[in-house]
Amino acid sequence: MNSATYHIAIPLPGKTTVEKVELAALYLKPLTNRINPVITFLAGGDNQNPGLNMLDESVNAILESCGLNDTKMIKRDQPLEKILDDFCFEYKPNLIILGFEETETKKLNEIDQRIIENAKIPVMNIKGKNLNEKIRNVILPVALTDDYDMIIRKAIKVLKPFRNLNLHLVSVLFAADAFTVNKATQQLSVINNFLEQSDIKYTAEIINCLTPGENKSDIVSDHIKRVNGDLIMLFKNQLISSEEFILSNKMREIIVKSSIPVLSFT
Repeated sequence: MNSATYHIAIPLPGKTTVEKVELAALYLKPLTNRINPVITFLAGGDNQNPGLNMLDESVNAILESCGLNDTKMIKRDQPLEKILDDFCFEYKPNLIILGFEETETKKLNEIDQRIIENAKIPVMNIKGKNLNEKIRNVILPVALTDDYDMIIRKAIKVLKPFRNLNLHLVSVLFAADAFTVNKATQQLSVINNFLEQSDIKYTAEIINCLTPGENKSDIVSDHIKRVNGDLIMLFKNQLISSEEFILSNKMREIIVKSSIPVLSFT
């Protein structure tokens, strides 16, 4: 594979239908305006839908109408996660897209959760939400106590292929005193200086929540609405070892509650 080409892997869980594959094309349409990707659908032995053995004419027509002309299907009698691991090891895709299978409890699908935790590349979870016609505004929640410089550098690297995006950084503080707010403001100033040297449009904001019991995911959701967000980015910062991450409860909650797709990265 040409390393300059942008590759997207789309794992299809056991209950995924051909209609879901068609839906995937519509979700991908906003991305094709910028990256013209190669798409590979992956189906495991648990997916008994015969329509997924090959992309039929109706699916191909939708894919082509979205500008996705370079697509293929890989179907093996193996667990889906194994197929994805092998594919990522061999082809090193740039992005994984999940979220075509909802759970009855409205919680994050277990397979999706494990893929997000284990993936070394960015993962977009669409959770059945609608993408806007174009992706313009990307929300990046950051904790100013973290290594935010590294996080922002990685976020910019992930976003670079899409070009012409507005990055909205937001840091949420809870009932912070004047000293904490002042320290966070100084850190934000450092972030501003760094971003001004990049060629990415951005805003950066601190939200000091004074309401007792306010939920961080709800605050982020309100911020998304205020800036007309099209995509939210989450950094997987709960490191267990050098090779393994685990999703925090807040991260899972944001993925499930978000009205827009969520892109997680390491």
